[in-house]
Amino acid sequence: MANSVYRRCGCRDQDGKQYGASCPLLKTDARHGTWAYLLSHGTEPDPKKPGMRRRRQFRKAGFKTKGEAQKALTALRASLDTGAYTEPSKVLLGDYARSGLPVGR
Repeated sequence: MANSVYRRCGCRDQDGKQYGASCPLLKTDARHGTWAYLLSHGTEPDPKKPGMRRRRQFRKAGFKTKGEAQKALTALRASLDTGAYTEPSKVLLGDYARSGLPVGR
C-alpha cells in the first residue's frame, strides 16, 4: 500500500502546461499551492482488460495545510481497512431528486 501527501499548484508555463508539483514558487513561498494526498489501496477489476485487476487509487486535493491532508488520508485509510468506506455516488442531484420525490400531489 502506497500513500503520500504532497503540495501542488495550478500555475502554468509559457506553453500553457501546468507545473503541478514542479512549480518554482512552491520552493520559495510556503503559502503557494494546496496540499493533496494519494493512496493506493487494494485492487479492482480493470475495465480495459477483462479478467485483470488493477490497484485502486484515491486522490484528493485542495487542503490548506499538510496536517489537514494527512488527517484526511489517515481517515480514508482507516475506513478502507475497517470496511466502512462507501463509494461516492455518481448520480446527479437532479436525477436523484426526480427518482426519490413523488410527482404532483
